[in-house]
Amino acid sequence: MSSEIDTAWQDTESAYASVDRLARADASADELEGELLDLWSSRSDGSLTVFKHGTATYLFELASGNVPDRTLACVGVPPQTVDRRDVSYQGGFPLAQAGRPVDRSHLMPHSGGGLFGPNIFRQDRAMNRGLSRDGQRYRDTERKAVEQQAMYFASLRYADATDHAAVVETGTITVEGVSVRAYRNRFDATAFASYPPSAENDAAGHAVLETLTAAQLGDVGEEVVRIHLETLGVPIVAVGDSHLTRNEGRQDLDLVVLIDDELTVVEVKTRYLARLAGTLTRAGNLRRPRLSARGGTRQGSADYNADRLTSILDVDGLGPTRTYIVDLQAGLLQWFPVNASGRLQTPPEPPSSCAEVLSEAIEVIRTAGRL
Repeated sequence: MSSEIDTAWQDTESAYASVDRLARADASADELEGELLDLWSSRSDGSLTVFKHGTATYLFELASGNVPDRTLACVGVPPQTVDRRDVSYQGGFPLAQAGRPVDRSHLMPHSGGGLFGPNIFRQDRAMNRGLSRDGQRYRDTERKAVEQQAMYFASLRYADATDHAAVVETGTITVEGVSVRAYRNRFDATAFASYPPSAENDAAGHAVLETLTAAQLGDVGEEVVRIHLETLGVPIVAVGDSHLTRNEGRQDLDLVVLIDDELTVVEVKTRYLARLAGTLTRAGNLRRPRLSARGGTRQGSADYNADRLTSILDVDGLGPTRTYIVDLQAGLLQWFPVNASGRLQTPPEPPSSCAEVLSEAIEVIRTAGRL
């Protein structure tokens, strides 16, 4: 196993350049498979074996010293039909949970003919279930390979002497060439040390944002607004996740702050995964979110806020409510006044950058164990 730091693991297209040339030259499936196996074998210092399992070919690293048996890669063409999934076998596969939630997953997707045994690996749940932006891309690649019956491959890259892969590469091969992408599968310090994000992505925080679920992105957005307000000298009275306890699952207030000596409720709406993320209105503002209305009470309205504050604080009166929109794709935030009925009004200020506090916000969330 190589222990060198891989600083270009996300630039996978260059690594597969020779395979791409063969594909464009209309090489045979055997030639393409051989080129892939040579590439993957060059990444390992262990004892390797190649075998067929179902309709796919696997590259496997045999146990040596403190390194266990582990799958390195697989390649195959999805068959037209597949057998029913054996749920009992998959459910019995050992699964150690540490840090972010993980699933028992197929390296070659079940819909593409993937079986069990060496085809099962520990995968980040957000990626496996398509809950993050990376996860959406990952599942889209699998789906297209199955629909088109295109040659599909997947490779696992390790950061230490375990069978928990730090990076997963997946791709398809057609006469138009190779389409491949790498995904982070582990988020611990060891994995980040071996496979660090590029300097550009790390500075902007996007290397992490691509891997987060909608709920985690919401946490980042709230932290961005908290840091932003503190930078402006706004006193923070309470933060939803740490001070305002959830009551029977109902949604709590995000922030309570003092603005011009008035107690003000701040609702935060974070946009990243949505189709309109990163776009502005013709007036140059961030697009307004829809505030929910449950039980006849609109989120952000005076009744909504008072109901959630009375059990926490001795409130004589509330100042104006604000909704902050954080667009993490655009790197912008903007606040909108909210009237007593919970409707957003015209923003008094243009959007401002939040890029400078994004990395700090992500680090706060990571330290708290919420990433």
